[in-house]
Amino acid sequence: MPTDTKDPGSSKNHSEDSRESVAETQEEEFSRQNATLEEFVSAVAHDFRSPLLAITGYCQLLEEDYGDQLPSAARQYVHRIMDGAHRLDQMIEDMLRSSKTGRASRSVREPK
Repeated sequence: MPTDTKDPGSSKNHSEDSRESVAETQEEEFSRQNATLEEFVSAVAHDFRSPLLAITGYCQLLEEDYGDQLPSAARQYVHRIMDGAHRLDQMIEDMLRSSKTGRASRSVREPK
């Protein structure tokens, strides 16, 4: 009667291979999801910046063309609008930088 001559290490190797395969699959899915997120962040940033540029552009025109005619309160409103627009632009920039930093830190940890 034949005896089972399995290598005791073979099941261990199979288990390690299986874990590595699962880890690789999860890493690929993670990379796909991050790429999707980066595309979304980029699209949102672009969509936010377009009207923001219009707002700041019209505020600048108001200051340049009518600044001396505007009452003090109106000039303050224009400055508040510009300050808010600059803060929003900085938030957009931070969001983009954060997205890119996450991608860069992952690639540093996992050289290919």
